[in-house]
Amino acid sequence: MTCTAVILAAGRGVRMAESGPKVLHQVAGWPLVTHVVATAREAGCDPIVVVASAEVDLRDAVGEDVRIVEQPPDDYGTAAAAQAAGVWEAPGTAVVMFGDSPLLTPQTVRDMAARRDERDAAIVVGWTQAPAPGSYGRVVMADDGSVQAIVEAADADPDTYALTSCNSGLMAFDAEWLGTALPRVPQSPATGERYLTAAVELAIADGRRVASHLIVDPTETIGCDDLSRLAAAEQVMQDRLRQALMAGGVQLRNPATTHLHRGVRVGPGSVLLPGTSLEGATTIGAGSTIGPNSRLIDATVGEVCVVESSRVSASSLGDRVVVGPFAHVRDGCEIGADSHLGSQTELKAAKLGSRVHVHHFGYLGDVAIGDGANIGAGTVTCNFDGTAKHRTVIGADAFIGSNTMLIAPVTVGEGARTSASAVVTRDVPPGMLAVGIPARIRR
Repeated sequence: MTCTAVILAAGRGVRMAESGPKVLHQVAGWPLVTHVVATAREAGCDPIVVVASAEVDLRDAVGEDVRIVEQPPDDYGTAAAAQAAGVWEAPGTAVVMFGDSPLLTPQTVRDMAARRDERDAAIVVGWTQAPAPGSYGRVVMADDGSVQAIVEAADADPDTYALTSCNSGLMAFDAEWLGTALPRVPQSPATGERYLTAAVELAIADGRRVASHLIVDPTETIGCDDLSRLAAAEQVMQDRLRQALMAGGVQLRNPATTHLHRGVRVGPGSVLLPGTSLEGATTIGAGSTIGPNSRLIDATVGEVCVVESSRVSASSLGDRVVVGPFAHVRDGCEIGADSHLGSQTELKAAKLGSRVHVHHFGYLGDVAIGDGANIGAGTVTCNFDGTAKHRTVIGADAFIGSNTMLIAPVTVGEGARTSASAVVTRDVPPGMLAVGIPARIRR
């Protein structure tokens, strides 16, 4: 079965209460259109075409394998957008979906395409049961399940308005037939737009079947065209992501307070404590404990780690690393196995070997620290001279006394030591001791 995906993503989102394209608003850390493209990929659609506004660059959001076409500026509406996709010459099925519907599942897309193929229908209309459809269009069906019409709520008579069969917006088409039908879709006398739902009437006039497909979970059909629906979609997506983690053996002590981005991976046996937020491309190994109140962004965490009430961004932790509470691991850090970062510790562009202990109340920026080194409380690498950043190197098994100031660039050799409150302005050879302000080198 050949299936093309056409994603309509040119809407501006005038009800989103801010400027910017609607489909770039985020749910679970991804732009809305990125979710829809991922669904199309997982459903096996090829090619995938996104119809976008000329004013918006969606390339980073959709990926290099997706073809982007522009909706003509002088032709409005969903039918005009679908026509611009230009995929209607080849035989097969085309599924048209909206770029602001992030909750659609790959299985629903596959089911729609299969139903279109099995029934040899011109159109399959996806619909769902909604006890209070409100402003959504109603799907009018015959007893055999064929679709007779899609009626906008504003145009519905009382009997039609009372229907609970709600139009989802998702439609599967005989691609070749739709190619002949789209130029025939008329403009709405009220808005001047050409609506894709008018294709139903054209198919019936052509003697073609218009089938229906029930989308059992109505949350799949949420379109994020205002901030309220955007929030509703976020809640549903969070529930899905949490359920997936728990099904994979991850314990969430208070799921409602755990915030996840799509694409986050957590190993089995791990525990996420209340207030935890895992964002970006974060990966956590098996048996780790994160939280409470920890935030990890693009972090790679090894197995059996603890990150307590701390923030880690764009950095990696080896196995059995303990961080926090109240530590801040900034971008570009690499922490070796069995290391320990205490409370109120901040690291930036720091590379730590294994078994390194960094005690509380310290700042280590632009530093490399060897295996087994001990960094006393209050230690600071003074890496910025007002113009440029400089690097500090601390050798393996070095012992840095509390409140040491390391004035970069400087190197402390293997096994060397500094006294408490030393101000180190020159290199300390291996095995030597730096004492005083400024520090003097002693055996």
